Amino acid sequence: MDFQFFISCTEKLNAARCTSEVKTRIEEFLANYNFNYFSIGHLVSPAKYGLNRLMVNNWPVEYSDMRIERGTMMHDPAVLQAVRTRDSFTWTNAHQNADKMGKDIIDECRDFAASDGFFFSYFPVETWPGCFSIGTDEPLAQYSMEDRELLRLYGLHAFGTLERMEGPFPFDSYHQAQLSPREREILTWAAAGKSVPEISIILDISPNTAKRHVQNANEKLGTTRLTAAVAVAQSSGKNIP
Repeated sequence: MDFQFFISCTEKLNAARCTSEVKTRIEEFLANYNFNYFSIGHLVSPAKYGLNRLMVNNWPVEYSDMRIERGTMMHDPAVLQAVRTRDSFTWTNAHQNADKMGKDIIDECRDFAASDGFFFSYFPVETWPGCFSIGTDEPLAQYSMEDRELLRLYGLHAFGTLERMEGPFPFDSYHQAQLSPREREILTWAAAGKSVPEISIILDISPNTAKRHVQNANEKLGTTRLTAAVAVAQSSGKNIP
């Protein structure tokens, strides 16, 4: 898959008007990579916030109901590992690092959904972290580093789109946001290595509009360059749950 395909799919996300439409767009994108299942939402402690967080997935209904009934979602080893390590990894890696309960939870997921997958974690600027878990029966070795990076970036964009649609959330009051949602989004993409022209394409805004948001962020953070704004925002002492 190339970057133009990625841009085309992000444009479809930008045009989505509701959560169900975003869900459909995610499924369409993942189908091109032979991923059948996904879960996307806030990367916050499930034991602390429970269902009061962003969660969108296409797991089998009986599997989702069972997780809620048994309370296993409160002990998801992938979520717990991501919160602890602030990293991305495979389901197999999460299984290897889990305790017995965690291994049982992942094995259960494999029985209902897919044999393996990727778990991407995101730590956006001045907002709560998120995650994108995708499952497939294909061997993960077949996915190139470029494939993995485009999957990770698509999940980041989908997460930002859903957060704007579904928010505000009960724990939003825990942080004091001085940047606008669009300014935070632009700094997050800059932190991911994207230039202003690339960000304007991804967010479907003009380069001048993107530059204006960067200028506003610089003024609020007391910086003069985009890289400095990202650094200041990331080190501003936000509480990551």
